Amino acid sequence: MNKKLLSVFFAVLLCVVVSVPAFADTAEDYTPHLIDNADLLTGEEESNLLAKLDEISDRLSVDVAVVTENSIGDKTPREYADDFYDYNSYKYNPDGVLLLISMEERDWYITTTGSAITAITDARRGNMEDAFLSDLSGGYYYDAFSTYADMCDSYISGVQSGYYEEGEAYEESTVGNFPWGPAILVSLAIGLVAALVVTGFMRGQLKTVRRKAAASDYVRPGSVNVAYANDVFLYSHVNRTAKPKDNDSSGGSPTPPPSPPPAASRARWAMSPMPPSRPSWREARPTSTTKSMSTLPLRAKVLKMALPPAGRVRSS
Repeated sequence: MNKKLLSVFFAVLLCVVVSVPAFADTAEDYTPHLIDNADLLTGEEESNLLAKLDEISDRLSVDVAVVTENSIGDKTPREYADDFYDYNSYKYNPDGVLLLISMEERDWYITTTGSAITAITDARRGNMEDAFLSDLSGGYYYDAFSTYADMCDSYISGVQSGYYEEGEAYEESTVGNFPWGPAILVSLAIGLVAALVVTGFMRGQLKTVRRKAAASDYVRPGSVNVAYANDVFLYSHVNRTAKPKDNDSSGGSPTPPPSPPPAASRARWAMSPMPPSRPSWREARPTSTTKSMSTLPLRAKVLKMALPPAGRVRSS
């Protein structure tokens, strides 16, 4: 009986001895969420910030960590941050986000793994940079790290609650303020210039092309063998114009009839065979009575010659 009790006692003791280191490893072997190797924080600031990072990490089940280093050697900030998270025992690995500060290079980087990748996107990482970089550059390290922790809490909890979509990179980024109007105009202008250059080059290659009346220049010699050729009359068109009539038998242009004499001459010469050009007896009368008497015989003679035979003169 005593042997059985002793065996049970040693078995329980062995279980306790084995389980205590396991619990100790579980509670103490995790990498802390704040490692200030560059001594940027005071003791109080370090305690407050570590408590804040632990609370956010435990509530979200995602590691939210900060690491400061004086030098990172030959590695880039990205390489050092990735390796630091991967090769250390963070509590919620592989879900985590880590901010690295390198004082020698005056550089920083935020690395994400697991579910934090879809929560801390590139656009949100840019928003975080805009929020804490001024404090970081001014030496207000505690304020910068606190802002980083608060924004990690906001983004990760927002994705977990459905407020933010996973991988939604533009809900708060500056892409929404992108000047689309000028960008479209510039793109159209560039496309137009490129099109003009290409078409101008193509047009320059075709400068020897001229309009041809026949297609013989486009036929390759020897490629067409005409076995039979025939001309087919299709139609004709005749224009007819009336020839002007000619009344003159001699073939010349017709002589217009003489114009009729004035009304007074027609009355006086209607019965006279003399031509109309002979002066009348009225035209032979003296126009003035002041002439000398020596001219009367001559005028009488002219008047006698100009008078027509008696009985042929018709009074007007």
